[in-house]
Amino acid sequence: MHAVAHSLGGKYNVPHGLANAVILPYVLERYGEKAEKKLAKLADAAGISGSSTHDKARAFIDAIKAMEREMMIPEKLDCIRRSDIPELARTADREANPLYPVPVLMDAAELEAIYCDVMAEAVGRKATTA
Repeated sequence: MHAVAHSLGGKYNVPHGLANAVILPYVLERYGEKAEKKLAKLADAAGISGSSTHDKARAFIDAIKAMEREMMIPEKLDCIRRSDIPELARTADREANPLYPVPVLMDAAELEAIYCDVMAEAVGRKATTA
């Protein structure tokens, strides 16, 4: 996540904290089952209920999204150009450290999907970085 945020800051001057906030829910969703137990524990600590580990993890991610909406953090970034995504992904892939304590290490192709998730399309909700 940080490597993706760094590349967005370097290429488009997106503040690092904003980039991480926008990226966070997408990355957590892509971690899938590999992160569910830890996310369920966080849900328990935050008082978020669910009937299963999966439901708690999903509810926790939904709570993050709701909090970000409350804080007016955009869901997407309109600065990302599709033509830049392969370069951004290669940059993030080179920076990512296999010793980072993450549940899933993503390669450049998987990172490209994250950029596509975060990229504002012509249709739908757009957000600026300002």
